[in-house]
Amino acid sequence: MQKLSKEIKLKIETLNSGKLTIDDLEITIDKTKELYERLIVLRYKFYEKKGSKKQKKEVLENKSIPKSSQQQIHF
Repeated sequence: MQKLSKEIKLKIETLNSGKLTIDDLEITIDKTKELYERLIVLRYKFYEKKGSKKQKKEVLENKSIPKSSQQQIHF
């Protein structure tokens, strides 16, 4: 995930400099989708391991997670 984040950051810097091509934009979109999907899986695994049934249900229903239930995830 760190590699993906760095690649996305570089593309955003290129975008901010006005030099991002349409091909680079497509690549960036794909990388951000991949990062998002990985984070969703991690969130689900976290609740599967440490969360309550109610929190798991909220995750599956794509509801927001209350800040009081947020904990750190260590890789």
